[in-house]
Amino acid sequence: MQKKRKITIASAKAKGRKLQKIVAQKIAEIFKKTCGYGDDDEIKIRIMGQKGVDIIFDNETEKKFPFSIECKNQERININQAIMQSEKNKKNNTNWLLVIKNKKLKNPVVLLEIDAFLNLFKEKEKGIKV
Repeated sequence: MQKKRKITIASAKAKGRKLQKIVAQKIAEIFKKTCGYGDDDEIKIRIMGQKGVDIIFDNETEKKFPFSIECKNQERININQAIMQSEKNKKNNTNWLLVIKNKKLKNPVVLLEIDAFLNLFKEKEKGIKV
């Protein structure tokens, strides 16, 4: 029987960075912003190991996209633990949003509270741009 190889810490962090970059780039495209690791970027990708949300928005973007994003690119994920981390890192006046990716999922998926999801449609019905 073949022994399962454990992923190295460096590989795990690289997987996490890859998902963070994909998410940041997709959001940057929508709002026509720059994204990356630099001080001049409007949407910043948090360096691995730092506390807080995984993607940091400038004030203008945060008003239009009021979510605190946590990214998990793991084969096995403890959903409860990931949600607790998302809630803990949530910035004021935002909702937490968890992005999950693994080999079995064709595309990343998003997890958020039902009220946060439904509020998107309530605002749209009022004629307010989200």
